[in-house]
Parts: sequence; structure tokens; C-alpha cells
Amino acid sequence: MLDVFIERFVDAFSPEVDVKSGQAGALRRAAEIRMFSPLLMDAFEVVSATFFGRSIQDPRIEESGTLLYGRVLRNLQNALFDPERSKAESTLATVILLMAFEEDWINVPWSAGTTKKDILHYLLDLTVEVPSLLAEYDALEVTRQSGVPSAHEITVKQAALWNGVTNLTCRFLQWKIDWVDAYPDGPPKEVPAEPNDHFPIFRCRDLRTGAVITPTKLVYPNLRLAQTMCLYYTSRLILSTVDTRPDDDRVGPAQQYALGCGICRTLEWYILTAPGNMINRLAFPVRVAWEVFPDGGPERRFIYDVLKLVEKRHSLGLWGSGMSELSPRAGSPPKA
Repeated sequence: MLDVFIERFVDAFSPEVDVKSGQAGALRRAAEIRMFSPLLMDAFEVVSATFFGRSIQDPRIEESGTLLYGRVLRNLQNALFDPERSKAESTLATVILLMAFEEDWINVPWSAGTTKKDILHYLLDLTVEVPSLLAEYDALEVTRQSGVPSAHEITVKQAALWNGVTNLTCRFLQWKIDWVDAYPDGPPKEVPAEPNDHFPIFRCRDLRTGAVITPTKLVYPNLRLAQTMCLYYTSRLILSTVDTRPDDDRVGPAQQYALGCGICRTLEWYILTAPGNMINRLAFPVRVAWEVFPDGGPERRFIYDVLKLVEKRHSLGLWGSGMSELSPRAGSPPKA
């Protein structure tokens, strides 16, 4: 019966639709590999049973999905802080799937045009395409490492990867122009970061001089925009790990550093504003930001202090476990 639920869910939310309606093909690809990941399998069980129960108005089936949600969320948190499982593409796919579940992105097939999307929903349309590009990168590496790789095959796969990364990067940038810069309540604002007793001060380096500086922090008109921007920074960072385009085109170390700083500059406002049950939504962005920064620097010290603060203030033990040796992407291109 579970396979029927998943099939109905995938058919509803992974149609071939135009870009205005959103592209959900990544959900179908994730469903195809779910048997290799118990975590992803459980996540699909949650969203599929919930969707199927709602679609036929059977509260018993819907409840069977929602009852599993808490367990899946706990297992996801464990995976995020595990040195090996945190690297898996299935973990990223689970993050996206559960975020969509939390935000009701999956309640109605958007291609039907019956429900209005908001800023986060449109970003999720782009984010779900990241795992497929990670898979393309992996396939290219397998080809390169094979005994007798074909130069033509490598060229074709590399061109496809570069085109995909270019296209998605451009659409992320356009999304920011359309939805963040023109946000009805105003875009994020930069304000001076003053020392206080409530939250650590984020310090980073001026990449031109190497000096340690205190950048401005970001404040938001609402939690929705803050959470959405952290997902934006995170999605672009993960995409950048397979951006092997020529230096003039690729998202390189300087841009990666700026994206990581964007997450850190958001943390004070978000954590001091959000209710406790929403804090965990930033666990994945924080872990991805950690990877951007060098060992022993002020940036990781800040993140470590934030982890300890959240652990103490919200009794979230996993935040206090530290993040050493974590990487959001195994085999990432080395940073210059």
C-alpha cells in the first residue's frame, strides 16, 4: 500500500510542467533512490501518506503520515550531525522534502494553478533541482575514474553539468531580484553589530586584507524571509560544490565565503526571534556554513558559540555536539 501512496504522490508532484509552474522532476528522481536510504524512505512515507489521506479525505491515512513526522525529523537531525551520513545526497533530498512538507508546498499540485505560491515556494522549485546536478557530477567523476574513459563522453557530460549549473545559478540570482529585492515588506536590512549579552558577535575576514572585521548583521521583516534567505544561501553553497566551470564563470571561494557569512549574519535575528520549535529549521544551513570557513578562524568560533547557546537555551542537545569533520558534500572541489 505504501508504494501506491508514493506513486500517487510522485505522479501528482513530479509532472512535466513549464518553468512558471515549477519543476518537480527532482522529487521523482529522489523517489527512485529511496530504497537505498532508510531516512529518505521514511520521509517519503510521511509526505505520501499525508497527501494521499488528504486527497481522499481519509483522516486515518493522513494521521498515519503525520505521526511518523516527528521520528523522521529526529532521524534527520541525527544524520545532519553525523560525519558520514551528513555527506549523503539522500540527506539533502530529505531536507528539501521535509521543508516542502512543513511549508505545505506539497498540498496541492502547483501546475493546476489553483493556489498562490509565495517567496519560499518559488525558491523550493529551484532547490529541488540541486540533487540532480550533484548526481551528474558524481556520474562525471565515475566516468573519469573508469579504466578507459572516453574523451567524448567526458566532454559531453562535463558540458551538460556546466550548462545545468549555469542555468540554475542564473535562476537563483533572478529569484533573488524578483522576490527578495522587491519583497513587499522590504528586503533584509544591514544594521551595526553591537556587543550584547544575548548573542555572540560574528566576526570574519576582509578577503582583500586578511584583517578580522565585524560585519553588519542582517535583520528581517519576518521569519519567513529569514528562513527563506538561509535556504537560498545554503542551496547556492551546495550547488557551488559541483561548480567546476572556468574561473571567470564559477562560484569560487570568495562567493562561497560571502554566502556562508550571509547565513551567520542572519543567525542572531532568527534565533532570538523564532519560537523554539522553529530553531531546528536552521540546523542544515548552519552545518553547510561551517564547511565554508577554515579551522581556527573567528567564523567557526562564532558558530561553535552559537551551537552551545542554542543547546543551553532551547535544550537541543544535537546543536551542542559540535561540527568538526562535517562536510555537506563528499568529494567537493578543493577551495583555493
